[in-house]
Amino acid sequence: MSYITIDQRNHTFLDFECFFKGPIKVRLLKKSEENIKNSHKNFTKKLYSSEVIYGVNTGFGKLSNVSISDQDQILLQENLVRSHASGIGKPFDLGL
Repeated sequence: MSYITIDQRNHTFLDFECFFKGPIKVRLLKKSEENIKNSHKNFTKKLYSSEVIYGVNTGFGKLSNVSISDQDQILLQENLVRSHASGIGKPFDLGL
């Protein structure tokens, strides 16, 4: 099985070509894992301080001035993923 290592460098779309060729394992360098944990800590701190965070506790685009209630924030994120997961056209051929 192939793998990709997430490190500190900037990745391009070509680095992720392996995902189209079948099962893939993802490895994180220790520094990348630390960065993810620090980002999560900073995000959580801002969220619990009631700081306005675009697209998290506000709407998007012209609705960015609309506050999203605490109980609807999870649904907002789920719907965001769903909206980006839909597509049209013929599916990719995974047999590259």
